[in-house]
Amino acid sequence: MTESWSTSVRRFLKYCVTGVLNTGVSYVVFSFLVFLGVGSAAALAAGYVCGMATSYVLNARWTFQTSAKHTWQLVKFIGINVGVLIFSEGCLRLISHHVIASPYLAQALNLIPTTLVGFYVNRKYVFTKRTADDASPSDWRRVVRYAFIALAMVVAQRVIVAAGEIHGASHTKYAWTWYRVFVIDMIHWDAGWYLEIARHGYVRLTETAFWPLYPWFIRWFHEGTGIGYDVSAIVLSAISFFLAIWFFLLWIDESLGAKAAISGGLLFVFYPTSFYFDAAYTESLFTLFAILAVYTSRRGHLFWANVWTALATLTRNTGGLLGFILFFDYVQKKQLGWKFWTRTWWRKLSWRAVYFLIPAATLVVYCYRLKRQFGMWTPFLYAEHHHWHRHYLAPWICIERTVQFLIHPKTTIMSQEYIQFEVAAFVAVVVLVGFTLGYMLWRRQAAYIGWFLYVLSVGFITSSEPSVNIPDYLVSLPRYVLMLFPAFGIVGKVLRSVTLCAFIALLFAVVLFWKSGVFYRGIWIA
Repeated sequence: MTESWSTSVRRFLKYCVTGVLNTGVSYVVFSFLVFLGVGSAAALAAGYVCGMATSYVLNARWTFQTSAKHTWQLVKFIGINVGVLIFSEGCLRLISHHVIASPYLAQALNLIPTTLVGFYVNRKYVFTKRTADDASPSDWRRVVRYAFIALAMVVAQRVIVAAGEIHGASHTKYAWTWYRVFVIDMIHWDAGWYLEIARHGYVRLTETAFWPLYPWFIRWFHEGTGIGYDVSAIVLSAISFFLAIWFFLLWIDESLGAKAAISGGLLFVFYPTSFYFDAAYTESLFTLFAILAVYTSRRGHLFWANVWTALATLTRNTGGLLGFILFFDYVQKKQLGWKFWTRTWWRKLSWRAVYFLIPAATLVVYCYRLKRQFGMWTPFLYAEHHHWHRHYLAPWICIERTVQFLIHPKTTIMSQEYIQFEVAAFVAVVVLVGFTLGYMLWRRQAAYIGWFLYVLSVGFITSSEPSVNIPDYLVSLPRYVLMLFPAFGIVGKVLRSVTLCAFIALLFAVVLFWKSGVFYRGIWIA
């Protein structure tokens, strides 16, 4: 039942009073501990715990008048507020670095973003009146179960990658240490550019070919934690990888079923170039934003879906193609049909359709920033063409010329092993596009048209941008396959058998083991 306006206002005012008491307790405890000589980070954590306990009791018993004995509500409260604590720790370090050095004043300023974020997530996800649309405890158990499955998959993948690195190093007398296995030798080629941008920002026009959000996150993570840039990049990739797989499983489960989620997850996590998820590359962060975009779109949160799409676009330029999935999700949910030339079709549109402009608007703002610094709106296109020698060439021409390298190996400086790997990647793209097309034609639902158009467009673009100076006609395609994540779920659905997909994933893992050793030694692979 909907609350009256006066009841909602009173409840909101109670929440604000609780927030004041909560933050007051937190700040008093923080200040007292700092006065005693405790470090600001530890003092913040202790103050936050005391404030969190106050917040839970008052909100549960007074503001929303729910029983504080509801175990699942308490579990949600703790989990969500641990996330707010991490957010608060990062904000405190950023404020201390860039705004004011005094821990007292820095924490006073930090209360503003922390309180706003805490208010929003607690009101929306913890202290809510249960409705038919709310997640039941069984839904939450499903979420937690997939979190553990995702963690197990990611850990198993990292063990295989590390074992492959050590094996490759040992059999070639290439020195290895644990730090090199997990950090230093996961930083090759593009990773060096991202770290340079993280440290110094965009200095040269050629650097604009590398999109900004990943290096920005590296810098913010470094400033928020004090961890070095190299380790920050690897940790950021690891966290993003886990979260991406977690939400991938949830999304595929809701879209195609539990068996497809497990099967597709295995194929995706152990794909032979998935070691890029562990490296200082954009793969993990882009995949996380992309999957959050399609997951929130399926859930009907159009605003957040487009925000995540905008972030994916700032991580990698192909992020804008997620708009296919979002738009056709919207068409299906609104039952718009296809007669867009009629007045009736346009009347069915909600004003929320304006959210589709968010990614484009974000891109325009970024391009304007580049215009002010480098004097052109799209310096990344200039850099790709003139510095990195990337040119358009139709995919069928690219694969034909790559096969010619196999037939005539003396016409290229690249190894036959690498060329074979590129051809295999092209075959993988064709197979994934084919599975997605077949499933779209079988189900005949608007949402799957979006899946197909995304997979097709990404596959087409990534197999049509050769580096002509080498020449390498399918350059980087082996790792670009990872962007076709919806197709992995469809393959899992179509094959139906988890056992069969697990066997294919095992074969993938063998190649992953081998190629991880190649990557570790700094040999160009994708």
